[in-house]
Amino acid sequence: MESQEAITLLSQRELEKMQQAGRIASELLSDLGHMLRPGLITLELDDAAVAWMKARGVKSSLLGYHQYPNSICTNVNEGICHGIPQAAQILKSGDIISITIAVEVDGYHAKVARTFCIGQPSPIAQKLVEVAQACLMAGIAAVNNGARVGDIGTAIQKCAESNGFSVVKDFGGHGIGLTPFAAPQIPNYGTRGQGKRLRPGMVFTIQPLINQGAEEVEAQIQHWHIVTKDRKLSAQFAQTLALTTNGVEILTDLPAIAPQAENTSDSSNARQTDSLNAPSVQYVKQGDSPSSKEPASSQVLQEQARNPTTNQPMSYVNPYEILDITPDTPMAEISKAFTMAVKRRQHPVDKIAKARKQLMNPKDRIIADYFRPLLPQKIGEETQKAISESQRSQKALRQLAELDDLEATIAQANDVSDIDTRIGQTLINFFQQ
Repeated sequence: MESQEAITLLSQRELEKMQQAGRIASELLSDLGHMLRPGLITLELDDAAVAWMKARGVKSSLLGYHQYPNSICTNVNEGICHGIPQAAQILKSGDIISITIAVEVDGYHAKVARTFCIGQPSPIAQKLVEVAQACLMAGIAAVNNGARVGDIGTAIQKCAESNGFSVVKDFGGHGIGLTPFAAPQIPNYGTRGQGKRLRPGMVFTIQPLINQGAEEVEAQIQHWHIVTKDRKLSAQFAQTLALTTNGVEILTDLPAIAPQAENTSDSSNARQTDSLNAPSVQYVKQGDSPSSKEPASSQVLQEQARNPTTNQPMSYVNPYEILDITPDTPMAEISKAFTMAVKRRQHPVDKIAKARKQLMNPKDRIIADYFRPLLPQKIGEETQKAISESQRSQKALRQLAELDDLEATIAQANDVSDIDTRIGQTLINFFQQ
């Protein structure tokens, strides 16, 4: 897919539109990910995406683009990109599948993609998917004001090749915004210090396409579907980024989803599959010794954190702990802390990305600051009590009201305890995301 040559810089107002498009694209990818199971026909994913977008009044950026016939792209096993969902393509346990979503919301486009494991993947498939996601994070970590496009490609290529894989050089990331494909091209290879200089207002995708074997590709089905020439596996991840004066903002989310195995009663297999779909960073750099284990404190926190209403585990991320910063850290320093966290590899990449996203969003940062004093053991059944005892409820709620449509919440609150209860539920909902 070709891109235009002119680089368009978006205003802050336009970036807010891009945030909305990125959120919607991420939600669609998450919902399709929950459909995945052995026996699913890939065309069902496209049908579901069409219905999903119609119900929400948004459009596919892919449908009709240079006559592309479908609304999403699906690539199974040796499929690299631009795969057309097929009525005869049935997923089986052991497959890997990448799903690419691109949506248009109010004239602005956002794109997100990830590779999922179906059932129990082979060890090489598992490693390929993990490394492909690590390549994405390495590429994102190379983005900052004044950096060059070549810095991104260098980081991705080094990550892939140091783990024994190759990068696809014929396709990669690209500019996006007012059109689904724009300048600049963001290759998955390059030379540090070379290429276009990155500056505020630029919006683009980083899209590592990582092959198990050689980098060569072939085109199939209507010259759209790109596959590995040697028919070995390929995996891809993609996110849409915006560069601002404060650094890089990730506009999309990658869902961590465990597709159902054929034997859903096998709880040990389900746990293993879940770990594959939310992997730790395991890429290797020269002279490094990778560690795939989370710190013990994070493991204990995951075990203890439960929603007091449903008694289900809560997805809690302490952004200050993950990024090793304090609440007083300036906003402009968060991107640097994010880069260092990726390099340290002490936490899963999805948690690092979530921590950064929380602190770069003003509303989320207020929530994170409010929740920080609560001890980990209070996240469980004592959450409501801990929140109601806090003297910061009214202040936090007022700050939230300035950033969101919570004036109605304040108006409906009859007394301080009611406010505490409402903001407590807000926090619980936030940390369940």
